[in-house]
Amino acid sequence: MKLIINASLNYVGGGLQVALSFIQECALIPENTYYVFMSENVSSQIDVTSYPTNFVFYNIPNLRFYQFHTYLSQIEREIVPDVVFSIFGPVYWKSRAPHIMGFALGHYLYSDSPFWGMVPWKDKLFWLIKKNIHFFFLKRDADAFITETEDATIRLAKLLHKPCFTVSNTYSRNFHSFKKDALLNDKILPNLEMDEYRLLSVSSAYPHKNLNIILPVIDVLHQKGFFNFKFVLTISQKEYLRLIPEIYRLVVVNVGPIPSQLVPQLYSECHATFVPSLLECFTANFPEAMIMRKPILASDLSFSHSICGDSALYFDPLDPIDIANSIIKLYRNPSLQEKLVNNGVERVNLFKTAAERAEMYLKICSKYINKNVHF
Repeated sequence: MKLIINASLNYVGGGLQVALSFIQECALIPENTYYVFMSENVSSQIDVTSYPTNFVFYNIPNLRFYQFHTYLSQIEREIVPDVVFSIFGPVYWKSRAPHIMGFALGHYLYSDSPFWGMVPWKDKLFWLIKKNIHFFFLKRDADAFITETEDATIRLAKLLHKPCFTVSNTYSRNFHSFKKDALLNDKILPNLEMDEYRLLSVSSAYPHKNLNIILPVIDVLHQKGFFNFKFVLTISQKEYLRLIPEIYRLVVVNVGPIPSQLVPQLYSECHATFVPSLLECFTANFPEAMIMRKPILASDLSFSHSICGDSALYFDPLDPIDIANSIIKLYRNPSLQEKLVNNGVERVNLFKTAAERAEMYLKICSKYINKNVHF
């Protein structure tokens, strides 16, 4: 199969990690020829010289959305692929070959999220306009979609009336290689202070990630006499300076966006995973925490329960007092920590491995060879 892997619009967050993981796994599946369209952020984390000869890489510049169709179509005409797989859409490009597209825009599927109760009417109007524009391109450009949960698949199929498949997100191969080489890794964070307890949020600073709740949570923790908690973020320095006032920066530590191969090391240096998000289709934070044997603190919302089950301690993501009490409860209760970790180790076996996920992506793509060809 001649496959275009379109990662030209994957820049940050989960989309970037899925793209990197999938490309990495395809290197172990030699029967196809892969033509990889890379954004700058994808390109910066891939050593193209380490890939076999059945890979061809293209650096795609930052383009305006209306430029993608012409730019990518020109390359496609040279390749004449069997199928195109865009990691996540919309991608503003209607390929001639059958086009399979990932979808992970929870904003458009979950109108019942508490996120919408916090959003000003102008922002709601903005999202409505954005949704209509994106859905136009999604309907126009894709022949089929892949989502990360069954619930998202059902909701999306009702909205777009096109074939939808479910392939669960997961942790990357880096988490297995880390376990083998753990003693060789350099530390990312400074040495632990006495009684320090670190809560890790591997996340971008999107509003729905709800990272701004951390500040009032810290206030409650300090009022209760707990000064040993530190929150570890992976956002850009610009966002860190915007979100976190100077008086909180000793308690909220930012390591910045880090390469995917270093993420397991960061988990290993923290005590628990903290996910206060208000809106997700899926987040890899959960299986990553499970495989790294870290207890999970998560928003008491349907997406968290569907992924974590009994392997997380849940809190009201809009209530700083409830969040602080949950953090203290976890910290004071080693047996609860052990129970959540053990439940997570069992539950993570329900997720596909990165290799299995890649195989499923390719199997879906292969179904569309010679279907819906637009040449």
